[in-house]
Amino acid sequence: MKKLLISLIISTFSFSVFSQTIEPITKPMNLPNSITSGGQTNRGFYETILSYKDGIAHFSEVVEVKDAKAIDLYVNAVKWINQTFENPQKIIQTNDKELGLLTIKPTINQDLSYISFTMDIQVKDGRYKYDIYNMVISYNQRYLPNTPSKTYEEYIKTSNGLWAGGAESDFGDIIRSLKRQMRFIDEW
Repeated sequence: MKKLLISLIISTFSFSVFSQTIEPITKPMNLPNSITSGGQTNRGFYETILSYKDGIAHFSEVVEVKDAKAIDLYVNAVKWINQTFENPQKIIQTNDKELGLLTIKPTINQDLSYISFTMDIQVKDGRYKYDIYNMVISYNQRYLPNTPSKTYEEYIKTSNGLWAGGAESDFGDIIRSLKRQMRFIDEW
């Protein structure tokens, strides 16, 4: 019994020491912890923005910003990317000011897993649209060996409709931080 207890303590200590050395390619920063806002439940939040296109899940929404010019929204979106993600130059795939289109491909570190996704932000006068898709969870093979990566769609089918370890909360936090940044228009 003592050997089992000592082995358990040592493996727990080793796990916590080694887990600090793992770094994702990029990760969101400065995001709020809660996904609930204004009494809205998590499930209600996702039902309003989750859709499927050709079998691929998308968190997507068109957001109105009264009296905002497309260029101001574009500048705010670039600021948001720079403030939210480490190494933004590595995750930006499309940066077209004339079309008002930004595409990013970040990876979020979630303890024992990494969540990658694609996000488009399109801007027009008075509104913008975000679209999060191609969501994939990959497991740290050091701690979860032989655990394959899964797409959002695969994971939903095998986990009673819930995504891994709060990843939906991460998407909710990302969306809310984007919305906060986009509503501020500098009039100077």
